[in-house]
Amino acid sequence: MDIPLVPTADCEIRAIIRFLTAKNKTATEMHHWTPESKRQSMVWKGKDEPTPKKVKVVESAGKIMATVFWDNKGVLLIDYLPHGTTITAARYCELLQQLRRAIQNKKKRKVDEKSFLFHDNARPHAARQTQDLLTDFLWDVFGHPPYSPDLAPSDFHLFPHLKQHLRGRTFANDDELKEEVES
Repeated sequence: MDIPLVPTADCEIRAIIRFLTAKNKTATEMHHWTPESKRQSMVWKGKDEPTPKKVKVVESAGKIMATVFWDNKGVLLIDYLPHGTTITAARYCELLQQLRRAIQNKKKRKVDEKSFLFHDNARPHAARQTQDLLTDFLWDVFGHPPYSPDLAPSDFHLFPHLKQHLRGRTFANDDELKEEVES
């Protein structure tokens, strides 16, 4: 018997956002918050032991913001944002220049060969400075419709694999984590 899938209601999404806000999560932390699955929270118990209520979700001690540029063959560039800073148009343009060099080095492309970029309409991406740089690079930009997370390839092809690879591991410092991500 097939059970029809019901789309997530707006009220359910708002309830999740309220829950995470009550846990003092920022928007970025909400996006990266991954509760344990039912299978991950299972524990062995002896025959005479009482059934445990629920294994507590252990939250991460810290976080690192990484910008990842990738194509169908793999990762081209990873940049880690220093703690307490945000991505501005100037910072994003620096990253695009690094990306251009990475593409030239890894792909052995000529400077004038056509490249395509897919990014959303965040302020640093839509800034005049960024648009001028992309025009200078002769890169075609695929527009990303607003509020369309289903069209975010990283959410389907990059982050799940990275989260699975890092799940359950602990790192003494940020450098250990960066090394593991880049391996």
